[in-house]
Amino acid sequence: MSSNLTIELKGLPEMQRAFDQLGKTLTAAKIRQALMPGARIIRDGIKGEVKVGSRVHYLYPNAGGNKKKGNGKGKPTRMFRPGNLKRSIGIKSKKGLAYLAIGPRKGGSKGADGYYAYMLEYGTATMSAQPFMRPGFEKSKAAAEAAIFKKMEDIIYTESKRILG
Repeated sequence: MSSNLTIELKGLPEMQRAFDQLGKTLTAAKIRQALMPGARIIRDGIKGEVKVGSRVHYLYPNAGGNKKKGNGKGKPTRMFRPGNLKRSIGIKSKKGLAYLAIGPRKGGSKGADGYYAYMLEYGTATMSAQPFMRPGFEKSKAAAEAAIFKKMEDIIYTESKRILG
């Protein structure tokens, strides 16, 4: 026994044009807009992994010709309050590019300078690693992915309604 199935597609050229137009409307700015909800979730996840001490720390000037580190003598050049690293973690974007960077900012505003983040993440010769970036990302990536997909779905739906009228 044989059966025949016939399918007729109408409006295929119009649909192809609509998809082409949709691709052109999804600019870097719209992609960044879609990435932002997920980036906020990851940023907050990373901040949640940062251990906050209770002591104020100071950065001293280089002394005695040692360019690698200060010797703890002299007047401190910077003071870091507890929670400095956590405050330095943020989201950075660049106009015209479809990406967001999440992590500690160096020389940040509001007294938040995370220049030493890599030392904590990977450790040093005299200090064991205290990772916070990878664990924060791993714990929040599923929720971030869902938020990005939801926002991208909303953007595509809005743009397709605009294109199709």
